[in-house]
Amino acid sequence: HELLAAHSVPSSGTLTVRYVATKGAAIGGLVSGQSYTLHYLDAARIQLYPVGTTTPVAISGTPGVNDVSVLQQNINIAPDTVYYAQVDSNQTIRLATSPANVAAGTFVTVAALESALGTTHGLFTPSVTTDFTSTIDTLTTGDDSLTFTKGHSFSTGDKVLYTASGTAIGSLTNGSYYEVVVIDPTTIQLRAVGGSSIIDLSGSLSGTNQLTYQVPLSKTVYPNAIRFDDARVIQGDRVLYSKDPSTASSIGLVDGTIYRVVRPSSTHIQLVEKYADASSVSGNAILFANPHGFVNGEKVVYSYVPSGTFGRVLVDAYAIVDSSTQIRLSATSGSSTAMTLPTSRIDMLPYVRTPLISLVGSGLDGSHSITKMTIANNDPVKYTSVPGCV
Repeated sequence: HELLAAHSVPSSGTLTVRYVATKGAAIGGLVSGQSYTLHYLDAARIQLYPVGTTTPVAISGTPGVNDVSVLQQNINIAPDTVYYAQVDSNQTIRLATSPANVAAGTFVTVAALESALGTTHGLFTPSVTTDFTSTIDTLTTGDDSLTFTKGHSFSTGDKVLYTASGTAIGSLTNGSYYEVVVIDPTTIQLRAVGGSSIIDLSGSLSGTNQLTYQVPLSKTVYPNAIRFDDARVIQGDRVLYSKDPSTASSIGLVDGTIYRVVRPSSTHIQLVEKYADASSVSGNAILFANPHGFVNGEKVVYSYVPSGTFGRVLVDAYAIVDSSTQIRLSATSGSSTAMTLPTSRIDMLPYVRTPLISLVGSGLDGSHSITKMTIANNDPVKYTSVPGCV
């Protein structure tokens, strides 16, 4: 198959690549997602061999105008797979397939040549902090493990409260505390608080069995938050959420949907459906410079900073819509009686948003992405041009 541009593949050495049809149909003879051994012919031509064979793939057909295919260098690290990091410096890490392998010094061998074929490789940490209570879906007594189908957000050493609505799991006591030992993003084991031995579980699941994370006094945990370090995304921004449906389970968000950002810390974001910064407050009325998007009776959260303080206060309320740029708030659903708004700092204006979207799972079992939107659907835009030379 002849390439349209020089491919930068080294002319010597063995290179294993992964073929992916990223859009449209795959090239005839190739299977998207499969690895091949690449053979160099010249600066514009290569051949692909099924791994372990000596006969090249017979390429057929012509890619359509909407077909896009790529070759990714296989560096012996599988996409969308959880590994455990050993940090050697601020620029170097090694990867292991389990915490035990990190402790034993058994790391994955990265099989990379100098040429990366233009592939960008990335690593990310566990992303989603779900509600503090998670329901156990499966008990496996063979290895004393507990499984959460949609994933969990626990870390090894976390203290949890175990509760059971029916018969408790054998060796566990309803209303007692345990420590978590993480096996993978969907599976954990338990040990006694301060202990080291895995608890030998028995019996079967009866009723609803749950583990509730106990937040240490020294730790701030943001429920329904996504770990997100990009400082370019700020409070109120619009972001587009997308995922690979073939590999990613639901984390409570809808693929292809635009959300608004709440920024509880520099390392986390929370998402809401609607958000609007107030331009001013007059009596019981909250005014906005642009249409707020709320509907009458909609549940909202009013955030303000009391006079003489710096900390924000959140008030649950319901919207009374006066116009597209003005609302008042009621304390109960369906009421037309407006609340008396507390006095807030005029240099730190309030904002109004819908409740936080509830998240589930860990976000590690597939490709999830959040992209800042500069222009979204239905945005008013104005075209300008700068005269240039002909």
